[in-house]
Amino acid sequence: NGTLDLSLPSDSDHTLSTSPGGESDFFRLNVTGTISADRAIILSRKHQLIVKNATTGGHNLVVKMATGSTVTVANGASHLMYCTGADVIDIATLP
Repeated sequence: NGTLDLSLPSDSDHTLSTSPGGESDFFRLNVTGTISADRAIILSRKHQLIVKNATTGGHNLVVKMATGSTVTVANGASHLMYCTGADVIDIATLP
């Protein structure tokens, strides 16, 4: 699928839904909302994706699985990454 505008429902970590057609099926996540600290976007399956941190508050998004390596996306930045099912690997920072 294409782009999902994901507004964080609360000032907390968020696990992507895995139902058919759910949040995990999108290639690009444009994450918005107001956050008061660094927040995690938790993945649950293997895939490649782009995450853009368009939140307000000046904090990072940390993209991760339940365990393993993570990718930190600074406020205003976009990263292309791959999730192996255990680790999240940063492929490139995008303009």
